[in-house]
Amino acid sequence: MFGKSLAEKKAAAALSPDMLVLYPAAMGRSLSKSAPQAPVVRDRPEPEILPKMNSSSVEEYIALASEIGLSTVATRILALKNYLQKEEIPVFNYQKVVEYMNNLVAMQEFKEPIAYQHYYWGWSALREKDLSKQGGSTQSNGSFSDRLYQKAVPLDTLRIVKKIETEFPDQSFFVSDIYLVPKPDPFLAVGLPYGEKFVIHVWDEPDFKLT
Repeated sequence: MFGKSLAEKKAAAALSPDMLVLYPAAMGRSLSKSAPQAPVVRDRPEPEILPKMNSSSVEEYIALASEIGLSTVATRILALKNYLQKEEIPVFNYQKVVEYMNNLVAMQEFKEPIAYQHYYWGWSALREKDLSKQGGSTQSNGSFSDRLYQKAVPLDTLRIVKKIETEFPDQSFFVSDIYLVPKPDPFLAVGLPYGEKFVIHVWDEPDFKLT
């Protein structure tokens, strides 16, 4: 009796055979999901010796701060940074380590997806005394969780920890870990729980030897 409404005409045209002939690719894209793309593999970052500072001025500053009882996060991190540079202990770029670990998680999720669950990576305390008590989450990447690292640690890693702890007993050590993944390559970081961290070591899992 009455002509079709404008909305009805548009709906009919959208499903007409002519439209399917003219735009088959577009129609296909709307009806099917594209396959997920594999993450690009990143190379593990390499450490570098920290740039030289004016050691005499830095050491004078650190000594004077100690004499007057100034012990802030900034002064303690400065002393550690100066020590790492003087001892030529290589340090990884922190942001590159984060990007590398994020990439490992993405690759793991692509290769072995878990229904209703995700992979995450974070930092675990190496020792009881390193627990930060910050209650960090294990449900976000890069967090410092309130949990101990439970896997084996190589002998040369323990030597590095001992060397630094002898000079800086107030510093804490943390190990990167991908939760739910048995043997990711762990990085070792040192720093104060609430201050800057320096990533100073990495080892291969599961190929390292304890001795």
